Amino acid sequence: MTIGQHQVVAATDAPSTESTARPSSVPPWSMLWQVPVALASVAVIVGAVLHARSRAPGHDFDGALGQVSSLAAEGRLDMAAQQLRDMVLPHLHEATGPQQAWAKALAGDLIWLAAQQRGVVSRDDCQLLHERYEEAEALKWSFTPVQVERWSVALVTLGDLAGARRRLSLLGEGISSSDHEAERDGVRVRVLRLLAKAALDRPGLGLEEQIQALHTYRAGATGAADIVWAIVRQAELRLEHGLARQAMDRLQVDLRRAESQIEAEAVPLGEVFATLARGYLELGDTDFAESQVAQSLAVLNASDPARMGALVTLGRIRVARGAHEEALESFTEAAEIDPAGDAWAAAMLGRADMLGVLGRHEEAQQAYRRLAEGMSKRSFGWGITVDVAAERLNDRHDAALATRQFDVALAYIEIASAFFAADRVPEPVLRRLASTNRVLADGWMARSMDEAGEVIDQSARIEAGKTYRRAAQAFLARAKHLHASPTQEAAWAESIWQAADCFDLAGHHEEAIRQFETFVRSRSEEDPRWLDATWRLARCRQAVGDLRGAAALYEEIIRSNPTSLVAARSHVPLAACYVGLGTPSLAEQQLLRVISGGEPLRPAASDYQDALAALGALYHETGEYARAIEMLEKAVGYAGEGARLAEVRFRLADSYRLGARRLAETASTGQAGGERSADAVAAGALASRTVMRREHLARAAQLFEQVIESSEAVGAPRLGETGRVQLRLAHLYVADCAYELDDYQRAIELYDRAAQRYADHPSSVTALIQIVNAYMRLGDRVRALAAHNRVLHKLEQMPESVLAGDEAVLDEAAWRSWLELVPPGGARRAGVNEP
Repeated sequence: MTIGQHQVVAATDAPSTESTARPSSVPPWSMLWQVPVALASVAVIVGAVLHARSRAPGHDFDGALGQVSSLAAEGRLDMAAQQLRDMVLPHLHEATGPQQAWAKALAGDLIWLAAQQRGVVSRDDCQLLHERYEEAEALKWSFTPVQVERWSVALVTLGDLAGARRRLSLLGEGISSSDHEAERDGVRVRVLRLLAKAALDRPGLGLEEQIQALHTYRAGATGAADIVWAIVRQAELRLEHGLARQAMDRLQVDLRRAESQIEAEAVPLGEVFATLARGYLELGDTDFAESQVAQSLAVLNASDPARMGALVTLGRIRVARGAHEEALESFTEAAEIDPAGDAWAAAMLGRADMLGVLGRHEEAQQAYRRLAEGMSKRSFGWGITVDVAAERLNDRHDAALATRQFDVALAYIEIASAFFAADRVPEPVLRRLASTNRVLADGWMARSMDEAGEVIDQSARIEAGKTYRRAAQAFLARAKHLHASPTQEAAWAESIWQAADCFDLAGHHEEAIRQFETFVRSRSEEDPRWLDATWRLARCRQAVGDLRGAAALYEEIIRSNPTSLVAARSHVPLAACYVGLGTPSLAEQQLLRVISGGEPLRPAASDYQDALAALGALYHETGEYARAIEMLEKAVGYAGEGARLAEVRFRLADSYRLGARRLAETASTGQAGGERSADAVAAGALASRTVMRREHLARAAQLFEQVIESSEAVGAPRLGETGRVQLRLAHLYVADCAYELDDYQRAIELYDRAAQRYADHPSSVTALIQIVNAYMRLGDRVRALAAHNRVLHKLEQMPESVLAGDEAVLDEAAWRSWLELVPPGGARRAGVNEP
């Protein structure tokens, strides 16, 4: 309990000798409430000697206990505890009753003093002190006022208010004429106030019960200052409950009743003026409130906790009048007085608000964070709750959002969520947290891509993914918050959809699957987004490799909604699933259905273009190069610019290249047959195939050069892995085309370009070997030998790890063996330029 902890610390600070030597009048509460009460340890310990009645035979208990007392008085608590533990307690059964009582009381004192020395009195310390003092009480120990106060504080900390109240009766027992009445009365007042505060802080205590607790305190008060303290506390309670008019009326009535005593004792009324100012400001009487603030500030000193409240009220008056700079000054001064004061949260919140209004956002956010930290440790007055703080931060978020300061808005709303446990964040905060993260994620995503939708900034794409994930988590938390409310079903469904969408965009497909499944299960097919959610679910399943599950969903979409655009969009990804499942014929059926006009898609539609490209890729993979060329030539015309065009163009070029090889194989077979036959038709067909082969190679070379040009214009870092592999192969394949066209000099130039461009890749060795072969084709054996030696030198330089890597066709030993078998003059191709 915070109050208990505060009072424990207060009770361990010993009063000065001067304060205990005052006349019998009790110090005013304006002093006692603010200054922690001390533990007159020396007086307690030395006085305890008077209670020893006799010595037990054989052991000088009085001397030993006196020595313990002296050590404790000197602050040598470890030695005192050791003396008590080693010299007294083992033989305590031989001591007299009074000596046993003294030992138990001393044990309790040492527990308390040791805790005081550590700086913190824990609940365990309080429990141990209570047990030792209870044992001493059973042995008829006469407690001093300081010990009574300690015991009462410990019991309040343990939550035993009735026990603490009963201990007050001990103040009348065993008080000798030498004890100061002021000390006894001071303890009584302090304990009564502690009990009053503890009673007010009990959970579930109603306003009337709290007011009555203060009435009880007032009845036991011995001075006007205590009466004023109770009257002000009652007014504050009514203000906290929104009863400003009643608070002001009762405050003034109660003060008039105690007026003569207040005047007689000259009690300062600074706190009264501050409370009047607060109340009348809440009633809308700003001018009167300001006059009361002025009176309170004229009376209260700079460190008085009541001054904090007066300054908070002044700050609020200035806010109402639009004087934000002056209000900031008031709140700042108030917040610096006492971080433990009831008005501290109001002061810090006011300061943070004003900094935000003035555009000093970093300072404002720092102030809000400090407020969140403070409120996580204890509760404060002035109506400042975590919900109030969150509402203010919502306002700051909305103001920043209105001016498109998205980062600032997000910072404010993240602080708002920090006021709560993770599962207690209010829906308005979660809604803002989710939507603002989504806006920022969309911004990062837009910056990461070009107009064609290709990633151009990988770091921005990574940041987008992280922010989408945060947005998804906030949407999901909001959905959980709304799930319990039947009237919020539509809002719940929206949050589930948004969570799934953001998880998908972030690349967290497993989590996206769970949320899309939740949406599909919970919503009817009449929901406009139900079909889209099913399609997105299929795409996510496909992304994680669940091809059968994805195919089943696509098939269901096409079956149940055959004329919908979502169904039209399902054929291409369904075909990809069929390819992955090893059924290319089913994939072909789906794609032909799209491009043959069986679906409501025009050639300009992206799904139609995707179908063309996918069908061309399918034919390319199955070796139907003529059909692949037909589809991909159409696809190139629709592909636009960017990585999509480069990919289609590369596959088209490779289809021409491989088609030329197929024609060469056919021509070779036909030529062999032609030697045995004089069939003129066969000879004409052979010539036609030879011409077509060369046309295919020329077209392939042209397309590969276009791939190289467009890809290098983009830059390797922005290409992506597929684009980089295609670029490397394009460099090799365009050289292969020149070689097959018998343009050996051009082939040498292109192979050399590839070897230099990819000097650290195993493909450079392939290119260098082809240079050897090209020189041999040209009949230049000298240059062929030089090129051959260049290959050997390259093999010596290239790390074995590179040659042994996944992308290497042969390891170093295999390359050397190949070069020995095919020395310059062999004119054989390496034959390794295949994907």
